[in-house]
Amino acid sequence: MLSSLLQTWFGPASGTSSSATMDPLLRAVPATDEAARVARSVASGVRDENRLTDLVFSGRHPERRGRRLMGGEPGFARLRDEWVRIRRGVVRPLLWATVRADARRIAFDERAWWGHGTRMEWEPAAQSRLAGYWRATPGTALTGVAVWQTAWSAAFISYVLRAAGAGSAFRYSRAHLVYVHDAIRNAVHRPDRPIQAFPVTQVTPRAGDLVCNWRSGRPLSYAALAAMSVPPAAHPLHCDVVVRVGTDEIDVVGGNKGAGTVGWERHRLSGGRLLPLSGSGRGWLAVVRIGP
Repeated sequence: MLSSLLQTWFGPASGTSSSATMDPLLRAVPATDEAARVARSVASGVRDENRLTDLVFSGRHPERRGRRLMGGEPGFARLRDEWVRIRRGVVRPLLWATVRADARRIAFDERAWWGHGTRMEWEPAAQSRLAGYWRATPGTALTGVAVWQTAWSAAFISYVLRAAGAGSAFRYSRAHLVYVHDAIRNAVHRPDRPIQAFPVTQVTPRAGDLVCNWRSGRPLSYAALAAMSVPPAAHPLHCDVVVRVGTDEIDVVGGNKGAGTVGWERHRLSGGRLLPLSGSGRGWLAVVRIGP
């Protein structure tokens, strides 16, 4: 039932708010259903997995009167396992479908603001927009040329994911390599984390996911990054937000593209997998999956 409702949730139109796209789901699920309770909370702006899981868990156990689980209490292991199953099976599908839908919408909206690639980074009107992207990245000093003369494509991704409600699950950074490495490490060593990255040969990108490639003629492999406890000091990567998935192609939106704008590209698929990039100096690295 949940999977069919999630398909109803996503419409083909862009620029739709999460509260609007949630309406079919809420109409289709009984008001007492756990999924409906989570959906309403997500639509109201709650994006914390633990808080949403507590909501469902408390509904199942009214006798606890909202009391949090404590190690050593009777039946702790059984109750903890139930809580984890709620987070994984009820909360995560709904929460992260919303985050992906919002990431897609925000990327569409940003591209529209940039005039579909016709407005450029050096224009006065773009300065405050770029400053907003940089404020989404930790430890960035907004001084002078840093606003637009420093590569800002990772700041754009950080802005989109933060605005979409990814919260502490995403490692915001001014460098694509930092959050891609973190997502790869999640997939290899921390499988309970909601954001993970996989080789492009293994997964099909979804709307709201990220697709990432190395560039500037310096090949970098998924396996090499997975083996590193910390990312290398520098390596040029680029990631875009997937905004549409077709039968044999995807459309993506990213920042700092072309001569310095928010731009769009189309990439080919075969059997749901990304085909090699055309041209020299870049190649696919990973798909960053935003949620399960």
